[in-house]
Amino acid sequence: MTHLEDHGLPLVRFREYRRELIVSLAGSTNVTPQQIAEIAVMQHVIAAIEAVISDLDSDVASTPPLPLRLVHSTPKVRPVLQRNFGLRRAS
Repeated sequence: MTHLEDHGLPLVRFREYRRELIVSLAGSTNVTPQQIAEIAVMQHVIAAIEAVISDLDSDVASTPPLPLRLVHSTPKVRPVLQRNFGLRRAS
């Protein structure tokens, strides 16, 4: 089995750990209730993290974007830019 790179993300870690638990039990004839319970706990943790991510995604999608204002177009900044970079000339 190849070892995947750890990205430090909790959801990825939990999924990899769950997969490792399942792979370690594959073909085993003496599976204990504790091992099944550990897999179930990992599944619940993964589902909870996915629900939080889904909620955050829906919050971001429902938030209107903020209007952009160009800083260089404000009157106080224009003289500073002209002093530092010179006047713009049409080419």
